[in-house]
Amino acid sequence: SGIPAILTSPRNIHTGERADAEIRTLVQDLLDREVNPAVGAHGGKIVLSKVADRHLYIEMTGGCQGCASSQLTLRQGFERMVRRVVPEVVEIVDVTDHARGQMPYYRPGS
Repeated sequence: SGIPAILTSPRNIHTGERADAEIRTLVQDLLDREVNPAVGAHGGKIVLSKVADRHLYIEMTGGCQGCASSQLTLRQGFERMVRRVVPEVVEIVDVTDHARGQMPYYRPGS
């Protein structure tokens, strides 16, 4: 018909919220399109490890692992972007072992 289809997200019948599988897809798309190209400029990457009960578990790799600014990037950048796209996310949990970071963009104390 030439009219763009409007895709609606399947929602939980009882709560109206997206299922974890759809949240994973939306967040991965956000990572691929916006987040990782930006943090990649500093040699970093954010990986979505798991989605469970509307909680995201992420790992910060490369220049982000051990970076003094990683929590700022996570809370003021990535988390704000996620909440814009998927407001029903309850929490973003950083499972990164930052103490093992070998090539952070900004070293602690820099």
